[in-house]
Amino acid sequence: MFEPPSREVTISGGDVTGQDFSASISNADGLVAYYPFNGNANDESGNGHDGTVLGTTLTSDRFGTPNSAYNFNGNDSRIDLGNPVDFESPLSFSGWFRLDAAAESQWNTLFMKSQYCSGFGVMYNANTDQSGRKFFRIYNSSCEGIAGTDVDYMVTYADWVHYTLVYDGVSLETYINGNLVGTHAYSSSILDEDQMWLGANGPDDRVNGYYHFTGDIDDVRIYDRALTSDEVLALCEEGGWECGGSTLDGLVAYYPFNGNANDESGNGHDGTVNGATLTSDRFGRDDVAYSFDGNNDYIEVPSDPGFTMSEISISAWIWLDRDIGNEQARIVNRQSTSGGLEAWGLEIFGNNYASSGPGNKLAFHANTGTDAANTISPTLLETGRWYHVVGTSDGIEARLYINGVLDITAPAPGSLDPNNNADIVIGKTGPQSNFYFPGIIDDIRIYNRALSETEVAELCEEGGWQGCGDAGISTYTLSGTVTD
Repeated sequence: MFEPPSREVTISGGDVTGQDFSASISNADGLVAYYPFNGNANDESGNGHDGTVLGTTLTSDRFGTPNSAYNFNGNDSRIDLGNPVDFESPLSFSGWFRLDAAAESQWNTLFMKSQYCSGFGVMYNANTDQSGRKFFRIYNSSCEGIAGTDVDYMVTYADWVHYTLVYDGVSLETYINGNLVGTHAYSSSILDEDQMWLGANGPDDRVNGYYHFTGDIDDVRIYDRALTSDEVLALCEEGGWECGGSTLDGLVAYYPFNGNANDESGNGHDGTVNGATLTSDRFGRDDVAYSFDGNNDYIEVPSDPGFTMSEISISAWIWLDRDIGNEQARIVNRQSTSGGLEAWGLEIFGNNYASSGPGNKLAFHANTGTDAANTISPTLLETGRWYHVVGTSDGIEARLYINGVLDITAPAPGSLDPNNNADIVIGKTGPQSNFYFPGIIDDIRIYNRALSETEVAELCEEGGWQGCGDAGISTYTLSGTVTD
C-alpha cells in the first residue's frame, strides 16, 4: 500500500525560496482560504472562512489518510464556504478531486460562487458530448458557459486529479496535475454572487442532483492573486505526490479501460471488445482493466489517419497468467495482412522465438515498410505480477522500458511506414487469429513521439505505484529481423 510521506516545515534565515519553505500550507502569499479537511471543513489559512458541511462525509485522502477529504454523493451534498473572496480581482483556485464512476453522464461542480447558477465557477462534463469529448467548463453567467472556456480533458475515474484555475485579469489558465492544459483570453468582469459552494452550483437542489459532484474533494485553496506555473506545480507535488511532466503531449490514444474500451485521449479512437472481460487493475479497483483468455479474446480499434506517425511510443500495464510457451503474445499492435515490414507493436516472445532464448521476453517492433526494427528484452517476465512496459522509437533508436527502467536499446532504421492503414488490435495479431495474450492489459497509451526516460518513469509511478525502478538489468544493443 502507498504510504504517505511526512510533511515537514523548514524555515531558513535570509531569503526564503520555494525549496526552503514547505508545509501543508505552501505558497501562503495571498492565501484567502485553505481547506485541508482534517476532520472538518475549517479554514486553516487563519482568515476564519470556515465551511458548513451539508450531507458530505469524511473519507481518506490521496495518501490514504483517513478523515482527510470529503465525499460528495452526487445528489444533495455540498459544502457552503460563505463569501471568502471577491472574484472581481485576480484569483486562483486549487484543489484535489477524485471522480466516482457514478459521475458518468452528468455535470460535476467543483466550485461555484453563486446563489443558484448565476455566477462564476468550474464544472466537469462527464457526459460525452456529440463530438465524443469530455471537458471542464468555466462558467461566468446566468447558467450559460462563456464561449471559449471549455478545456478538453478526460478524467480517469478513481484517480486523484489536481486542478488549478488561474485568472490574472487578462486570461484564464487551467492546470491539470501541474500541467497547463488550457489558456483563454478573458478580460470582462467576473460575476461575483454571494456564497461559494463546493460540490454544487448553488444552494438549491437541481433535478436528480444534475450539477452535484460525485466523488471526493480535498485540499482546496483560494488565492486573491494569480499563481505562477511553478507555484501550481509545487502545490501539486506537495507531500511527495508525482506531478508535472509532459505525458499529455502527442497522446494519440489512451485506454484506461474504465468499464469500457473507449479512448479517453479526446481523439475518439474507441475500441470494440471481442470476448475480453472487465477485471481489477493493479490497485485492486474493480472493472478498470481487461482480462484476455489467451484463446480468442481481443479488442479492435478502427484505422484512422491519427495513427499515421513517424515516431511512436506505446505504454501499457500487463499481467501474465501463464508462460507464453513457444509462440508470441501480442499486447497491442498495428499489422496488416501483407506481412510484418509495416508493423508496429508490443508483444511477448516465447521460448527461442526468433532465436531469443528462454521465453516470456518483451519485444517491440517499429518498422518502416521496407525494413524491420525489432528490439527484444533480455529480461524474463514472471507470471502473476504487474509490469509497466514501454516501447519507443524516434527513427534513430528504439528503446524498451520495464517498470520505468531502460531495459535495452537497438538501432531504428527510420520513420514508421506512412502507408500502414491497418486497424489497431489489443490482445492478438492484427487481422490474423493467432498470438493471443493470456492475462490482463490496462492503461494503454499510444503517442506520436518518443517519450523521454523521465516521462516513462512518470507513467510508471502514476497513482503512487511503488513497483517502479526494479527491472534490475543491464542495457545492451540487440538488433535483428523478425517475421511478424
